[in-house]
Amino acid sequence: MIQEHQLLLNESISPPDGSRVITLPQITPIGPIERDGSVEVSLSLDGLTYETVDRDAQGRTALYVRLTGEGAARVYVGAGYVALPCPFWSDAFKQYEGWTGADGIYSMNLNGGIDSFGHADTRTLFFFSDTFVSTVDRDTLERKGNVYMPNNTYALLDGSDPHAPGALRFFYQTDADGKASAVIKPSRDSYDFEGTGEDFEKAYFWLQDGVVLGDKLYFMPMLITHDSAGREGFQFRGLGVCIAVADIVDGVPDIANARQIATGLNYRADGMYILYGAGMMPYLKEAGFLEGDGYVYVYGHMNAPGVMRSLCAARVLPEDFADWTKWRFFDGEKFTDDIRKSAPLLPHVSCELSVTPVETGRNAGKFLAVFQYDTNAHYLAYAVGESPVGPFGDVRKVYYTGGDLAVPSAYMYNAKAHPHLSQPGRLLASYNVNCTSWAEALMNGHVYRPRFVELVDTTV
Repeated sequence: MIQEHQLLLNESISPPDGSRVITLPQITPIGPIERDGSVEVSLSLDGLTYETVDRDAQGRTALYVRLTGEGAARVYVGAGYVALPCPFWSDAFKQYEGWTGADGIYSMNLNGGIDSFGHADTRTLFFFSDTFVSTVDRDTLERKGNVYMPNNTYALLDGSDPHAPGALRFFYQTDADGKASAVIKPSRDSYDFEGTGEDFEKAYFWLQDGVVLGDKLYFMPMLITHDSAGREGFQFRGLGVCIAVADIVDGVPDIANARQIATGLNYRADGMYILYGAGMMPYLKEAGFLEGDGYVYVYGHMNAPGVMRSLCAARVLPEDFADWTKWRFFDGEKFTDDIRKSAPLLPHVSCELSVTPVETGRNAGKFLAVFQYDTNAHYLAYAVGESPVGPFGDVRKVYYTGGDLAVPSAYMYNAKAHPHLSQPGRLLASYNVNCTSWAEALMNGHVYRPRFVELVDTTV
């Protein structure tokens, strides 16, 4: 286990070497640096670009340490997180019949919505968006026979072991012809397409995050339509976001019959784009957070002129969740009723993400944002916030996801945490792997599914 203040390396360098690069076992937060002589210490994540540091790297993450000059250097582990692969969870989603992969994995505790650490032994709901329903050959990994792609599905896990027989079950609908279809579809009565030029029959839902409040599940599907103008793998366009409310009956949410409420929780005009629902944090005592302030925080992502994709935040009282007109948006100083005043709180985020209260270690009482760096780049990243809406500290890349390039067109995206499935000091997080080529997706049935890592706190 890597701990803060642990001696990470103790190396010396002398002529004629001039320079030496040490590769660390994994990306690690760097702390104090002790130097003798004229040796210079530089840090790098990719082995190409280095940053010179003096006495303390203050948690900057690195995979490579370069020494130049003459003398010795002792480098210590800093405060932060180390990401370790978690095959226990990743392997559970290697499925070969029926549900055989999907993107967008969110987790919700159906037992009262408790979202704090250490509550995995419960019934968990997993949400997915575009899903492969097919047969995957266990030897060649090729998809065989009929291949369907419903736009959303879900799974239920009973208990904490997804490998236990019958514990992890996947669900999708079937149409009159027996073809797999989405578990929830847009209700024509909930949306007014008249005069928009849009074809309602082409609309479908991608699922975002959800929250369990009492005996109901609230979630926020994105309304999507096909757009042939996009390049392969990205032929879609967003039409809006709704609030869906499903009754939980005998421990199972009635997702197919959820009430759908069209909202103004997205905004597009004048070069600005805002969309909410990318992550939720029920900061409630009922959800296991004794210090909670009684609000459900809903996070989104936004772009604006001169602003890269950034985190934005709203909050609402639990009893008002379904009434989007009572939501309030953080403008950087206060909460306002104008979505257009949403402030960019944290750059480099992805379209799906999470913010989690930290319960132990140096960051206890603070909030950990987890996301894919720059939407679908090759790093899972985190940042620590002083409150549910920040301010957030520096973005730290913590795990290189590019090792999952199983096919040439593969890419990684939508990292997020799963707190109730985690233990204190070890936050379970996932990211998705996909590819832009349909032919490659058919060729390798393991490309299109979530991977899991654990973020281990070096200060615990």
